[in-house]
Amino acid sequence: TGFGLGGVAVRNMSKFAPIQEDDDLYEGYNNDAFGGMSNNFGTYSQFDMPAGPGASGQPAPTAYNAPPTSVGGNTAAQAAAILHQQQRQATAASRRGLTSQMGKADGERPMTSVRAAGYTSHGKPKPLSDGGSSVNRGPAPPLEVKKNDSPEDQAREMERRVNTLLEESSTFNVQGNIKQALDCAKDAVKKEKLLRKHREQHGLLDQINIDLMYSVALNLAVQQEASELYPDALETYTFIVKNKQYAHSGRLRVNMGNIYFKQNKYPTAIKMYRMALDQVPQSGRSVRAKILRNIGIAFLRLGQYKDALDAFEEIMSAKPDPTTGMNLIVCHFALCDNEAMRRAFSRLLDVPEAQEGDDEEPVVNLLEEDAGKVKQEDELQRALKERRTSARNIIIQAAKLIAPKVSTDTSAGYDWLIEQLNGSSWKDVADELKVAKAVYLLKERQLEEAKKVLGEIERSDDEERDASTRSRAATNLCFLHTLLEDVKEADKYAKIAIECDRYNARAQVNAGNVDMLKAKIARDKQKEEEFKLAVQRARDRYQAGRDCDSQCAEALYNLGLSHRLLGSLDQAKESFEKFLALAPNSTDGQFQLACILDEIGSAQDCMRRLKSVVDELPADPSVNVRYSMILSREEEESEAYHYQSEAYRHFPVDMDVVSWLGAYYVKSEMYEEAMRYFIRAAQLQPKEVKWRLMVASCHRRVQAYDQALKIYESIEKEDPDNVECLNYLHRICSDRGMTDRARVYAERLQAAERKADKLRAEQAALNQPPSPPPQGGDDLYGGVGGQGVSSMLGHSGFNGGMGAGAGASAQMMNDAVSQAQAAPSKMRQAKTKAKGMDDSEDWGADDQLDDLLPM
Repeated sequence: TGFGLGGVAVRNMSKFAPIQEDDDLYEGYNNDAFGGMSNNFGTYSQFDMPAGPGASGQPAPTAYNAPPTSVGGNTAAQAAAILHQQQRQATAASRRGLTSQMGKADGERPMTSVRAAGYTSHGKPKPLSDGGSSVNRGPAPPLEVKKNDSPEDQAREMERRVNTLLEESSTFNVQGNIKQALDCAKDAVKKEKLLRKHREQHGLLDQINIDLMYSVALNLAVQQEASELYPDALETYTFIVKNKQYAHSGRLRVNMGNIYFKQNKYPTAIKMYRMALDQVPQSGRSVRAKILRNIGIAFLRLGQYKDALDAFEEIMSAKPDPTTGMNLIVCHFALCDNEAMRRAFSRLLDVPEAQEGDDEEPVVNLLEEDAGKVKQEDELQRALKERRTSARNIIIQAAKLIAPKVSTDTSAGYDWLIEQLNGSSWKDVADELKVAKAVYLLKERQLEEAKKVLGEIERSDDEERDASTRSRAATNLCFLHTLLEDVKEADKYAKIAIECDRYNARAQVNAGNVDMLKAKIARDKQKEEEFKLAVQRARDRYQAGRDCDSQCAEALYNLGLSHRLLGSLDQAKESFEKFLALAPNSTDGQFQLACILDEIGSAQDCMRRLKSVVDELPADPSVNVRYSMILSREEEESEAYHYQSEAYRHFPVDMDVVSWLGAYYVKSEMYEEAMRYFIRAAQLQPKEVKWRLMVASCHRRVQAYDQALKIYESIEKEDPDNVECLNYLHRICSDRGMTDRARVYAERLQAAERKADKLRAEQAALNQPPSPPPQGGDDLYGGVGGQGVSSMLGHSGFNGGMGAGAGASAQMMNDAVSQAQAAPSKMRQAKTKAKGMDDSEDWGADDQLDDLLPM
């Protein structure tokens, strides 16, 4: 029956094992459980079972073509069940990747496959275990170099070279190498032309870079302007401006106007500025303001103040700034409009750019323990600080300019300006202006008023006044009292200045000056120990000032002077060298360094330094004298005479110079010329008898005895006890046969000598050093300049064969000279003897001649 088949099937399938997780879902459809069933339907080929793997079978039968019911008991229901089982088996086989027997050829994709088309396992790299390692394969072949043979590639390379030249030109300009920058700019122009020609030849006109053409031309014009090749720069700018391909090139007329301004062609510059102004829209307020400012400054140079005033007024109405406000004040000042100056100053204080921001951070005290945690300023804060500092300086300059004009007098003008500043956000500038007022009062010799103003600032509380402002006021008061040599008050204000601001370098310098004043007073009192201590304190103050501000030239200069006073010549030399690094054109520093080098013993360096000072200050007699002394010591007498003559020409009342020139002519046996300088010395010091005695001696050398006799007689009337004068009167009268007069002068000479001997005896009894006798006529340079130099002529000579000389007087003079002469000048050894006289007519011993000239 029909149910027999189902029973067999159930019975056979009940023998299968339970399905595991790894087992196929359709496993078991090829079992022998269905083998008997195939025998039952063996007469029907369309019901054959599917073949094994790799065999191709026939399409599965359907219920439509099922055979009719047979005698063997198979029904249609049984056939349908068998057909259903076969379809399930075919589906399972296709899912396992097996080739179905139902109708597809080899290599064709089965209808039931889920594998993506075109994806196979062929061509996959072998695993390392299969010998697929790349260790033994060698290095990878090099990349193929791309050949830039195409015109486009060549054009790109040429454009890259042009851009490189532009960058190099700009870099050289920033570094200050203008010549190299100009050369690079010219090369860039040449290569850019070659680039355009290349593109035109290869039909690449659409790739021509207009911006590159503009950049190259503009850079060339800028470098030509920097090289001061103004005609070439104007030609290049004109070419750019007239080229319609360059957008906004008309604004470059500002650069052309700047060139005309540098050439002092102000009308043409104004024309260019106005043409450029027409190219700028109204929305570009900043650019328009800058161009208008240039126009106003050009009008100022032309003296057209009203036109300049209109330009500055327009700027102040649209975009005000401190610089324009200052220029506006200058215009009103030139027009002498005092009321307009007041209004312009008030507008300057109201400029928003100059006012201090509300969100400004408080000042941090660097003396606190957490000073290392102070927040560093960024670029924006530094820029704002610089802007405010610039505005502050402009306001101070404007106030100082109009102070004498805005009121009846200058002091009242300062008061009005200070009042305006106190009512604004510039109270610190008001204090600065008070200091300026005090300086003005000092220049006007109103010392009490100046001290009053400075004292008001100094006595103010810390809350009312900035500490740095109080320190500056106290510094000025210290300086003022130092000039007045008021040590107590100067020391008081020096301490206040340092207490208010210990990092104020000028306060430290002024405190050192106070100590130097104390040292001067101590030396005047001959207190050497106190003098040394005061100089050491001053040196420490100057060193502290240098530590506060390494650029403080005053501290370095005074530090060098203090080291020199203490004998530390090497440190003094180092200080002055550092000072000259800051002020290389300072003749004072050069002179001090030259003197130190002379004391060290570096004569050649000293002469080189002094020569530069002489070239810079040819009319300074002290420099000429110093240089002449060093030349004399180096045995260069002719050059020394030249500089002594220059010193005498510019300052003919210097006794050192007059005496040196007189001695020079005496050594040269040119007594007439020497007489001229001794006469000048007698005019400068009419109470000094020695100069007239020297004039008389010169007359005797040229055998003008009558003139010499008249001079000696006039001296004898004024000083009857002058031993030297009486001695030479006696000699001349004896030689001229004036017996009576010679006897009279002999008696007077004896009386004068007895009087001098008695005076020396009294001084010896009191244990006092004897005072030098009146200096003889042949002591040409004794005591010149207060330095006490030795005799040139000598008292043992100049007899003329008329008796013995005054040897005692010569010895006493030599003793005085040996005590006073500190640094004698070593001159060339020479003997000067008068022609036509005997050997006793010597002008002095050689060792005395060496010490003749004063330093």
